[in-house]
Parts: sequence; structure tokens; C-alpha cells
Amino acid sequence: MTWGPLLLLLGGLCLQQARAGSHSLRYFYSSLSGPLPGVPQFTDVGYVDDVPMVGYTSESRRAEPRAPWMEGITAEDPQYWEVQTERARGSEQVLKADVRTVMERVNQTGGLHSVQWMYGCELRDDGSIGGFDQYAFDGHDFISFDKDRLTYTAAMDAARITQERWNSERSNAQYYKEYLEGECIEYLKKYLKLGEERLQTVAPQAAVTRRKNGDRTFLTGYAYGFYPREIEVKWVRNGVEIPWESRDILPNPDGTYQPAGHCDRDVRREISSHWGHYRRHHWSPRGCWAARCCRLGCLLEEEKVRKICLHCCKPRPCSWGLFVQPVLCLKIQDLGLEAPISIF
Repeated sequence: MTWGPLLLLLGGLCLQQARAGSHSLRYFYSSLSGPLPGVPQFTDVGYVDDVPMVGYTSESRRAEPRAPWMEGITAEDPQYWEVQTERARGSEQVLKADVRTVMERVNQTGGLHSVQWMYGCELRDDGSIGGFDQYAFDGHDFISFDKDRLTYTAAMDAARITQERWNSERSNAQYYKEYLEGECIEYLKKYLKLGEERLQTVAPQAAVTRRKNGDRTFLTGYAYGFYPREIEVKWVRNGVEIPWESRDILPNPDGTYQPAGHCDRDVRREISSHWGHYRRHHWSPRGCWAARCCRLGCLLEEEKVRKICLHCCKPRPCSWGLFVQPVLCLKIQDLGLEAPISIF
């Protein structure tokens, strides 16, 4: 969604009322080929917007609430956590096998490798919906699903076998499309209702301060108390955007966020600043895979993981998640198969 312009003058402030925002339900799974100190070999984290709400790891072996409001789901669905646990365990076995399958295709017999699986759906502020389903191997795009065309597209040679197989299974593609546009959206609405107080869109408050240093004036603009996290800040003079230094977006204790920045410019003329939320209509995976390690560490809230990841990559903003495949997992459980089967 887009916030109305916040006109920041040297002596005044005007804030337009914001419209209701878009919301998303996203998942992210990661499976490693071997152990890594301080990092679970398998993880599954689900989010409503940017709030972790459910998680599973190969260490916990159970799906657990990551947000307090998710504990209320059992009042409506008493078997929710048992079902989520079984699905996560099934996906854990499948993705472990997937890692080995791709390693064989790229002639890798050792070293640390990973398969990541993302999925998400979005309910936008204009009433339209979106969704995506994508895999990666070792941080690089592997294969992705186009729900509108009902086709899979390989991003590397090792995925072409998977592409041919999955494109020949038209009924599965139709199932995933229906899931992304139907069941996923319904669950998103259910979670939004559960976390209504925590997840409601909050318009930013804004303030600007100034200080003089000789013949120069420094402005510092603040936008705070807003939700969701995504926000864009621009300084404009006479309709022309001017450079400024942006600071990190940091969480507040109440779950909202605050960024800040300053503009080193002669501000004798009128300067305005515009705050606006990004509209993430479509997931853009290019250039985002490298940040998975860092994002995962922060989401797991494990100090060791954060330290490891901060040395290996720099997080960049990216919308991501992953798709749980309930049909496949249930079939594996029903057949009583002990050996994991790769879906690639």
C-alpha cells in the first residue's frame, strides 16, 4: 500500500490517513546435506506478514507457535499442531533426499550443500491475490512455478529433469494453483483474525529536527510506530528527490518499527519527505538467495547462528517463504515408507 505524502516543512507536519494494507502468508524451509555447528539441519518457519508465527526444526521435532496469538488456534482446530508436526516431519525427509538427488546431478559427493523451498500467498489492498512457489540449491535458483501458466521453469541444468517431470503432471500444477489462490488465502485470513491486534496496519508517525553547523543545516527525519516493516523514505526539494543517508529499520518493543535518516543539505528552501510502504505484488528472487543464511539466523533467534551468518553474508530485503506439500507427505505416511523419497 502507499501512505499519503508526509509534508515535512521546517515548521510543520501534515499526515494523510493511510488505507488498509496488504498481507501475506509465507513459509521458508531449508535442508542441509550435513551438520553445521549451531544450525539445525532442517528448519521450517512460517510468517504472517513479517511476523514468525510457526516453526519447526530437526532439533525440536515439533511444530511450535512463534507468536503468542497462535496458541489460540487450537480452540478452532484442536489437531492443528499435530497435523503441522506430521507435515513438517514428512517435508524434512523429502528435502533431505532432494539434497542428495541434486548433489548427484551436479557430481558433488561431499561438502555442505542445501535445498531451500519457498512459497507464499498475498492478499493485496486492492483485493487481488498473488502467490509463488520456488526452490533453490546452494543459494541459487533451481526451479520455480508459474501458477498462471501452470508451468515450472528450470533455472539450472540440474533442474531440467524435474521441470520435464513436473510439467507432465498437470493435475499437480493445478492443485498448487488452487492451494495458493484458495486454501492459502483462507489460512491467511484465519491467522490475521487470530493476530488481529498484533497484525493490524499502523500508519507511521513522523517528526523532523534540525541543527545548524555554520552556514549549513542538518535535517533528521523520523518515521516511527508503523507496521508492517516495509517503508520508503524520500527527501524532496522542489519536486526533485535529493540524496540522503538512510539508517536501518529497527523494531520497537510494541512490535512496530522505526527508521531514521538525515539529509546533509542547504535547506533554506522548502524540503518535503514522503513515507510510503512498498507494494510487493510479486516475489523477486534474483539476488535474494544469498541473504537466506542471515535471515534464517535472525528468525531462529539463536545467537550462535546470528554470529555465523553475519560473517558469511549481508541481509538484503526480500519477500520469501515456502510451500508445504501436504498431499505428498500424507501419502508417504500412509504407505508407511521409512526411506525418504526425493520429489526431484
